[in-house]
Amino acid sequence: MGDILLIKLFILLFLLLAVPSAWSNTDKIASHPVWLKLLHYKIEPNIKSTRMSNKTFFLDKNGPTDPMSELDQTVKMIKNPELSKKLFNAPLECIYPARVYWLTKNYGKLFNLKNFSIEHCLELNLFYKDIAAKAISYVYIGPFMSNAASIMGHSILMLKKPGRSTIVNYAMSYSARLPKDVDPLTYITKGLLGGFGGIIKVEPFYHKIVEYRKIENRNMWEFELNLSEEEVQLITYHLWELKRGDFFKYYFFDENCAYLLVALIDMARPELNLIDQLSMMVLPNKIPELLSNNNLIKKQTYYPSYKEKLLFSYDQMSKNEKKFYIKNKDNLDLDTSLVSSPKLIDTFLNHLNHYSIHDEGKLKGKKKKLFDTLVMNKISLGSPPSKKVTKPKSPIESHDLIYAGIYAGIQNEGLDQKARENYIDLSLRFFTHEFTESDIGYVSYSEIQALKTTVRFPENGKPIFQHIDVASFSQVPIEYPFDRMPAFKFDLDVTQRIYSDCDNCLGTKLDVAYGAARDLFDHKMSIYLMGRLSQSFSAFGDESYVYSLGPEVGFVSQLSDNIKLRFFYSPQISGKSRFNFHHTLLESTLKINIKSSIYFRFEDYNLFTAVIFRQKSARDIKLGYQYYF
Repeated sequence: MGDILLIKLFILLFLLLAVPSAWSNTDKIASHPVWLKLLHYKIEPNIKSTRMSNKTFFLDKNGPTDPMSELDQTVKMIKNPELSKKLFNAPLECIYPARVYWLTKNYGKLFNLKNFSIEHCLELNLFYKDIAAKAISYVYIGPFMSNAASIMGHSILMLKKPGRSTIVNYAMSYSARLPKDVDPLTYITKGLLGGFGGIIKVEPFYHKIVEYRKIENRNMWEFELNLSEEEVQLITYHLWELKRGDFFKYYFFDENCAYLLVALIDMARPELNLIDQLSMMVLPNKIPELLSNNNLIKKQTYYPSYKEKLLFSYDQMSKNEKKFYIKNKDNLDLDTSLVSSPKLIDTFLNHLNHYSIHDEGKLKGKKKKLFDTLVMNKISLGSPPSKKVTKPKSPIESHDLIYAGIYAGIQNEGLDQKARENYIDLSLRFFTHEFTESDIGYVSYSEIQALKTTVRFPENGKPIFQHIDVASFSQVPIEYPFDRMPAFKFDLDVTQRIYSDCDNCLGTKLDVAYGAARDLFDHKMSIYLMGRLSQSFSAFGDESYVYSLGPEVGFVSQLSDNIKLRFFYSPQISGKSRFNFHHTLLESTLKINIKSSIYFRFEDYNLFTAVIFRQKSARDIKLGYQYYF
């Protein structure tokens, strides 16, 4: 009897020493980065909760805040399919293939799990075999100025099968689920505060080409990711889990289209902690830089929009060919024998492709017949393949949206220049792009910025709030004879009043302008003329409201890859002559690298009239350094 007891104690001691406890292993699995990221947990000190707003994603009622309870319930349902069938009418691997695949592959022996298979999951198996992805690409889609939610671009994932044409691969996108008749105020408010649910779509990549490259005229960049087939498989399975419902709230500036794509990649490669590397605002055009910094980009490919292809082919033609095209571009009964040069044929083909947007991106009727005839003409000419659109610089090189700047300047007032004051300015720009910054990854010759705040430290005086650029939204687009877009400007500031008897009086200033732009020097410069209306308000001084009206003429120029220049002159006439002014601005930015630049600004009120008409002038000159982060 004693011998039997000793044997039992020996076996128990052996098990305790030689076999890790199930509890200890389960605890480690529940805190494993992949498990936490499959549940979209916030991995922060003292925070245990999911980012998901829809808690029906979880199997256990405590799952949203307790990864251990979710793990226990998952294992129970894997081992007992009847529990899953009661809840989902299907085995758990058919509903949550990613978590079941990961647990079976890595901890199948520990939990005594059967081999993983989805052959019996009809819908999932069809989805997986149809996609058949062995590689994944991050696709950045350029900005779209006509949609507030897309002015910073968009992003999707391309699920790639070897040997399959790009257009028939599949694309995964994440966007806000919008009501049909949402008003602008509700759209902006809910978009900023997470009032919309997020919807995941998986559809043929061709649909995205039609939507973005044809209809919205947006260029696309594909960045093929350096992921293993196993990591691609895990992402594909997790997509199936997420596309069942709206599990997240959608936020325009952080938890948006780009954020969820990064979260998927981060889940497959958890050691990189990509989510922790994201900035306060998540912009689609900055994700390629993040991927590049983590050695995740294998290859990049540029897909120009159909409009971009048309503009490029138009630029390749001679003057006579351009005249012929402008005259006949809308003639669907064109005598194709007159279209005799390869460059002219290319331009007409690109024109038909581009303007098929009115027929949902498809060529029909006479357009299709003309297109086919031109293609045959080109073949009969035996001409070489069309010249490819010049590839612009990659979005990897785009600047960050936030910068801090320090500037030294001189401010003069009066005709005698005696009222001169030296100062130091400190500025913080929160969002996102100015005229003189590099256009890489942004809309060319545009300005979209908000909440740029400047504090001034005068040489002899106390620090003051000098300027707050509340919002600025402007564009002076490159214009073609067949593609005319207006130049416009909206600028709302809170700034120190000019010509005020008060030394430290803030007032609001609103500038609205509308007009036309033309390009010079092979698109290196955009010149414009607009009508400008200005309104100023302040609670200080003898004039609360001041309105003025006048033209604004100027240009924005890309002098080199690293230098941009902006100039404008605007004579403004007010209802009261003493508030008339002539506004002149010259500013330039020299890009040092992706993180820093040198900025120069010369601004003057009444530069050309101060001496002639003895008007009071105000001049500000400053030079400084800007650091992006």
